[in-house]
Amino acid sequence: MGKNKSGSKKGASSSSPAKKCTCDHPYQCSCGNRPERPSKGHKWDPATQQWGGKGHKQKGASGQTATVAQAESVTAVGNVAVKQWQKLPSKLLADLCKKNSKEMGMPIYRPIGNRGAGGATGVGAGAGGGNGKYRFRLIVPSTVKTNNKGEHDVVLVPSLPVDNEEQAKEEAALLGLLFLFPKLPHERTLPEPYRSTYLVALKNNNNNNNNNNNK
Repeated sequence: MGKNKSGSKKGASSSSPAKKCTCDHPYQCSCGNRPERPSKGHKWDPATQQWGGKGHKQKGASGQTATVAQAESVTAVGNVAVKQWQKLPSKLLADLCKKNSKEMGMPIYRPIGNRGAGGATGVGAGAGGGNGKYRFRLIVPSTVKTNNKGEHDVVLVPSLPVDNEEQAKEEAALLGLLFLFPKLPHERTLPEPYRSTYLVALKNNNNNNNNNNNK
């Protein structure tokens, strides 16, 4: 009598483990098992199965180069920590506008309101109190030629003022990202607190669109 070869394997689990990327290329994947690359600066590590930051190369006495990780930076006014692979909303918007220069120009930020405490431009600033509220109007000019100049320009204004000029500019840029590039996963690149702000705004925008479609 022959042995039965149809028996189940010992210790087999009901759920299959996550598939590993088997590609050797540091930037490109052909097997489809590699997660999306966060940015152009990231390099794939096949050992850890993760994307790593690009850092910068430093040359030693022997002539060999070693990769040195870049420390995160902190903004001067808002004290926002930005890791080496992250971008502030204004930088992210500027890069996308430059990439789509056939349709749009570079973003323009114009302050709204009265002159606040300390000579800064703000909205609702108290005299001498240092509690100025700031807001910026975002203008993304269209590069499409029409008879009426500025006809297709995008003009956006945040609904509420904020505590400092840096944050006001970045929140105006968040509106631009949401309005012009809503399908891109900006939350993967934005630092906190702008990542959370963007996700809340994106959720509210999707809910409003769903409500309008159901009417």
